[in-house]
Amino acid sequence: MKNIIFRVNAGNKVGMGHLSRCLSLAQELATNFKVFFIISTDDEQKVINFIDSKLANLFLDSVEYIPSTISKNKDLILIKKVIQNLNAFLIIDHYNATLPYQKSLKKDNIKWLQFDSHGKIKFLADLVLHGSPGATREIYSPLLENKETQLLLGPKYAIVDLSFREQSKLVQYRKDLNRIFMCFGGGNDQGATLKILEYLISNKFIKDVEIFVAVSSKNKDLLTIQKLATLRKNIYIEINSKKIPKQMGTSDLAIIPPGTLSYEAASVGLPMLLITLASNQLINAKGWVKVRAGINMGSLNEINKEVFINTIIALKKNKEKISLMSINCFKTVDGLGTQRTKEKILSIL
Repeated sequence: MKNIIFRVNAGNKVGMGHLSRCLSLAQELATNFKVFFIISTDDEQKVINFIDSKLANLFLDSVEYIPSTISKNKDLILIKKVIQNLNAFLIIDHYNATLPYQKSLKKDNIKWLQFDSHGKIKFLADLVLHGSPGATREIYSPLLENKETQLLLGPKYAIVDLSFREQSKLVQYRKDLNRIFMCFGGGNDQGATLKILEYLISNKFIKDVEIFVAVSSKNKDLLTIQKLATLRKNIYIEINSKKIPKQMGTSDLAIIPPGTLSYEAASVGLPMLLITLASNQLINAKGWVKVRAGINMGSLNEINKEVFINTIIALKKNKEKISLMSINCFKTVDGLGTQRTKEKILSIL
């Protein structure tokens, strides 16, 4: 049995998106590999709870937690030691793997896959994965320092959990706008949930549309969000939701950032209004607009309330556009990215 080590960041500051997709990929890889995780975090208990709720730890052979403040040098020493002991393949999902970091791994003949979201740094990895519809060879080819690097680009490599693939079988493309799903991840949402909920409540159209809000128990605005929800009977708040696949599958529009949640939404045919919370999400936002699966509302700090509300009202009136966006979501993400990625890993070992 071969060994796989995931080195990933997760917690309050960076959220759970990286860990979520790594766990989804690990679930696929577990049929061929023993799976180990090294997780850098600022909230170990939150990560433990997330893993337990998602997988119940049924197949992870080992999980080691390291502080989010760990230096790159100590990080590399730990990774190399574990890899050498296990003779393992490495999967990196964090933003600290700069070129010097990669050179240190390459010097020790380590093989690895590297997730990316920016399309800006140089790469030495054996495999580079970016599942965004905005990730192209034109962007990534000039970044390759290793001629042997294989690029796994575009939605065919989008990592989507099995629960979403199963949910996609139960839903059809949307034909109307009666229910909105809203979530800004499990990390620091920068006040997005509260701000957007206030926008929605301020408009009369809310009376005709249900709003489901998935929010973290660590959200600093949680009490205010819950209080706001009591103002309308058709607003539902769920804390640390374990039913996001179902909630997405039964909604008609998602208000989300263009990160991991956007791949999950697309896999169940859910049209998207996208609000960026970080610069690395820009390439995703442009990609979803290009395939006509989402509408980019811009960054949280720049979003215009009137334009935002009018966009939703227009979608409510334009059933054909909702249907087209939903169909394009289904066409773009088929949910088989984990399988394709496993095949690529097996092909180089």
